[in-house]
Amino acid sequence: MSTNSILNGPVRDRARTQLAALGRWLDDFLASRARPFRTLVPSKLPTTGGIYAISITRGPYAGIVYVGTTKNLRQRLYQNHLMGDKHASQLRNALVHFDCAYDHDEAKRFMRESCGYRFFEDTNEKERQVKEAFAIAALRPEFSIYKGKEH
Repeated sequence: MSTNSILNGPVRDRARTQLAALGRWLDDFLASRARPFRTLVPSKLPTTGGIYAISITRGPYAGIVYVGTTKNLRQRLYQNHLMGDKHASQLRNALVHFDCAYDHDEAKRFMRESCGYRFFEDTNEKERQVKEAFAIAALRPEFSIYKGKEH
């Protein structure tokens, strides 16, 4: 038996265990209720790090369209995505690009009327990155993939 095959067994087993844990995390994350942007109160959002998903409730892009990670959920969801200038929100840029809104002001209105968000607090940056990558790979959110093409 080669050294490579001896190492592959434990490595494969560990990978399977980690993938199963990520699958359970994603199931729980998706089971959480999306909160409508129209009810967003900044002071009710945590300032801790986490993973978030943004969904559209109607139209051709209905479903989760964006998954991201951040060091500060309040800042990212409210200040950057909803209220920030046009350069601060890749999400609003995608809403305009995919014809959900004709400009950035309309994109803000669209988000309040037709978008929801969910989040999972996680202070470990490496874990956030792994979970974000897993969620993007599993869900293939259209606007996150668009974001990737820009950079």
